[in-house]
Amino acid sequence: IKERASSHEWVDNACRNAVQAKYRAGLALSQAHRINSPAVSMLEIKFAESVTSCSAVLLQAYKAYTQKIRSNMLSLPRASKQWWSLNRKLLQHGANLVPLPR
Repeated sequence: IKERASSHEWVDNACRNAVQAKYRAGLALSQAHRINSPAVSMLEIKFAESVTSCSAVLLQAYKAYTQKIRSNMLSLPRASKQWWSLNRKLLQHGANLVPLPR
């Protein structure tokens, strides 16, 4: 069993896979540049597509997470401790944020 600790609760497996795919595409492009491969232009296109795809996946996951937090907050009285805890999560206060995984 593998458990990943993250201060970004919204990062799921789809996000990790998208970041890894972007990293692999960038690595392939870097290697192609290093050896002056004729496939550089094709790899540049693939890298640009992976960057766009990764951004879309991350944004979708983040929006879904914030929407879930907001809907949970709506069901709680504003004076409750849980409401303020969710508010802190939503505003990302009190968390030691670490960079997204590569």
